[in-house]
Amino acid sequence: MVKQLGTPHAFITFSAADIQWSDLHCHMPHASPMPGDERTCQRLNRQRLNDNPAIAAWWFQHRFHLFFKHVLSKIFNIDNFWYHFEWQHRGSSHVHGLIWIRDAPSIAGLDPSNPSTCRDFLDFWSQHATAYHPCKDAAPAVIHPCAVQFEDMNFTNLALAEMLNRVQRHTQCTSYCLRRPKNSAPDAQKVRREIVRLLTSLDMSISVSHCLPVTGACREQPHWLLAVSRCLK
Repeated sequence: MVKQLGTPHAFITFSAADIQWSDLHCHMPHASPMPGDERTCQRLNRQRLNDNPAIAAWWFQHRFHLFFKHVLSKIFNIDNFWYHFEWQHRGSSHVHGLIWIRDAPSIAGLDPSNPSTCRDFLDFWSQHATAYHPCKDAAPAVIHPCAVQFEDMNFTNLALAEMLNRVQRHTQCTSYCLRRPKNSAPDAQKVRREIVRLLTSLDMSISVSHCLPVTGACREQPHWLLAVSRCLK
């Protein structure tokens, strides 16, 4: 496909909140009302997923196809795509893919020494890739956002802030997140920091305090949050 269509415009990854999806677990055999305790619910749902991997895989595939058709394709004007499904060791589904976007600037034609190609690239992607947090001090959502029924969802800035503070906050700082990526150059951490600095200097509506934490940064800024795109909020 790359030989025929050229370099894809984006690499996409989606994973399943399969422990939280009540619309999935109502299809499980012998489904019964869940207890009110969230920890107990998660334990029971995890066992259901282990016992019924085919149902879980089918439901994830169904949800992704609907999301791809009705959301991604319309937002990005996707012309061509490729994706495939994978499963983690515990059986949880996820999908990786490539998309080719109509009228998007060619990545192959991006020339750092040519300001016009850089500006075209930034003008296009700044519509879709932004880091935004309406209220860092909001309390985390009491109920896991992925477990909320659609009719009970609240599409407000406060609800978005509560969701981010519940599921997107980097809270664990261990040797794993501080280590240098495998087979990376000794200055990989410096390169990541330089990328953040460059994007910020190019006015891509990205605030350093709201960006994806680079390796080692979580120790310095434990309140940093993973980036969220406003167009998909």
